[in-house]
Amino acid sequence: MMNKLKKLTKDEFKNLTKELEDLKTNKRTEIAQRLHDAKAQGDLSENAEYSEAREAQSFLENRIQTIENILASSEIVDISGQNLDVVTIGTTVTIDMDGAEQKFEIVGGESADPAQSRISIESPLGKALKGLRVGDKTVFQSPKGEMSIEIKNISC
Repeated sequence: MMNKLKKLTKDEFKNLTKELEDLKTNKRTEIAQRLHDAKAQGDLSENAEYSEAREAQSFLENRIQTIENILASSEIVDISGQNLDVVTIGTTVTIDMDGAEQKFEIVGGESADPAQSRISIESPLGKALKGLRVGDKTVFQSPKGEMSIEIKNISC
C-alpha cells in the first residue's frame, strides 16, 4: 500500500530537520548522562531516576522515529514568489465566519496550532478552505455546528 505524501512548507521542513538534529545530538546525550548517573546509584529495581530516564529515552526515540517518518514521506511545497489566488498550504487566508473576520495560516499537520491561528490543510476547516478563491463562500461543519465562510483575502 502506497503512503500518501505529507505536504510541508519549507519552514516546516526546516524546523523539523532542526528539531531532529537537536534530538539526536543534544537530547540523546542528556538522557545518556541521566541514565549513567542513575545507574551509578546502584539498585535499578527501585531507582526512580533510572525509571524516569528510561521513560524519557523511550519518548525521545519515538519522537525521533516520528520526525524521520514525516521527513521521509513529505513533499515540500514552496509557494514563495507565486501570486496564488486559491487557498493552499503556505497561504494566509482572511475569512468571514458567520460575521466574524478571522485570519489563518494554512500549514501541514505538524505545525498546526489553532491557538496561533495556524491550521492544518488536512483539518476540517483546512479542507473546507482548500482551493477556494477570494469571494467564494462555503459552509463548514465545526464542533459548534454549521458555519458560513466567505474568503476575504489570500496572501503568500
